[in-house]
Amino acid sequence: MGMESGDAQLPLLHHQASASNQHYTKPPFNWKAPALILAFEFLESIAYAGISLNLVVYLGTVLHGTTASNAANVDTWNGTTFLTPVLGAFLADTYWGKYKTIAISTVFYLIVSASAMY
Repeated sequence: MGMESGDAQLPLLHHQASASNQHYTKPPFNWKAPALILAFEFLESIAYAGISLNLVVYLGTVLHGTTASNAANVDTWNGTTFLTPVLGAFLADTYWGKYKTIAISTVFYLIVSASAMY
């Protein structure tokens, strides 16, 4: 069932230009939200690498924990860091939306970081 050489191809959707959308131009892309996300992801990656490399040693030398309890604590920390984005995705998709989730997560992150300093 091939097309004959004289048949013209018709588009599947016949989009008619109306007077209301003839001069519509797409607004330029705004890099504010993606830049904020990338900056926090970069900082989080640096913090994760620094903490994960030294956490077992810190728990053993400073807190005098056993090797088994130190490994269990590090595994719990690793699991939490990998499951937290799943919780954020659930909240964003179900309740808050992406921008409100980013804003709330950022505020939560800053409050926890500030409280850990003092």
